[in-house]
Amino acid sequence: MFTNQLFRLGNSVRRIQKTICENPRCRNFSTTNVKNLSKSIEEKVGLPPRPKRPLTPYFRFMKQVRSNVVQENPKATAIDITKLIAQKWEKVDIKEKLKFEEEYKKDQEKYIEEKLKYDSKLTAEDRQKLTNVRREIDSKRKRKAKRNKCKEFKKPKKNPSAFVLWMLEQYPERGSEPFRTFQLRVAQQWKSMSDSERKPYADRAKEMNEKYKEELTQWEEKMIRLGNIDIVRNDSKVLKIPSKTNRQRTKTKTTHEATQ
Repeated sequence: MFTNQLFRLGNSVRRIQKTICENPRCRNFSTTNVKNLSKSIEEKVGLPPRPKRPLTPYFRFMKQVRSNVVQENPKATAIDITKLIAQKWEKVDIKEKLKFEEEYKKDQEKYIEEKLKYDSKLTAEDRQKLTNVRREIDSKRKRKAKRNKCKEFKKPKKNPSAFVLWMLEQYPERGSEPFRTFQLRVAQQWKSMSDSERKPYADRAKEMNEKYKEELTQWEEKMIRLGNIDIVRNDSKVLKIPSKTNRQRTKTKTTHEATQ
């Protein structure tokens, strides 16, 4: 019963998200987000874009021939197209490759000159802003990688709270009521309920949470054995449990001290 209700709730939320995203204002918001994502780090802190590095000889060649290769192989995947271009590059005459190399060196000299001018105009405050943004980006990248790794190794998922368990039971009565309105209404009802009325849901949530903790501990022990300590919680009790070797050393030390 709980699984079916949770499934229906998930489908409802997805329908709401789809309805919202079909709204013109949502489309404008998404476009803005895409533009922000395409901005360089410098542009994000209000600075002019940094000079771009010139394309290497091979990437210049790729840019030149890619459209033709795609037209000649309409059913090929992006990976296949890359392989075909690499094969073409291997067959390019050495004189032709030298031309690409000369163009690259010329643009590289120009890039270095422009970069030195650009860097010389940055203030200490500008540099600090750039450092902060880079740290934030790196932190987000690490958090995302950790989430993906947890998903890959099937980390146990946290269980719903007592309120959510109760809300799921009320969900079939929602009808055509907007989800946000429904959520606020049941939240008010939950607040007005007595402790005795809440107790069955609190007990269920507690029981499920105990099972979750047990599964999480087992999962973390397994991750440590596999060498994936980076996705184990820092405050995990598993990390505080002494290894068998350390226990033996402690026992030996205690015995030795007792005999002296």
